[in-house]
Amino acid sequence: MRIVFTVTLLLLSVGYAAFAFADLNFLSPRGRIAPGFFPQIIGGLLVAFTLYNTIVEFRNRDADETISVDFPITIGVVVMLAGFIMASHWLGALPGMILFMLVTLSVLNRGNHLTNVLVGILLPVGMFVLFRYSLNAAMPPGTIGLPY
Repeated sequence: MRIVFTVTLLLLSVGYAAFAFADLNFLSPRGRIAPGFFPQIIGGLLVAFTLYNTIVEFRNRDADETISVDFPITIGVVVMLAGFIMASHWLGALPGMILFMLVTLSVLNRGNHLTNVLVGILLPVGMFVLFRYSLNAAMPPGTIGLPY
């Protein structure tokens, strides 16, 4: 199961890096940092690290590896992540992040309601403030999102 996961991450990393290198410029015509600067660095590092991890997993694989009992939870988190991506366009970045964190933590961290609520609200608010106001990054406003 770990090999399937690492190969999937490797393929996703290669796709992200290919997009970053094909569609985004590293430097502007004036020699300044362009929108592709950060994604190209992250894409290259993702490919390097996931390739290394995939090689290590293939070397250490067991012959009798079976599907983990956590496989349904993994699929559930993937479905929740897809839902988050769709919800962030409808609800907006901040409500979508909060909803995703609260739902995901209720599945992965059962029984710790206070911790789930604190992390589920404070982390998305902190990330939103960081990206929107410190880094001046555009965030999806959504149809019912907060005006900023």
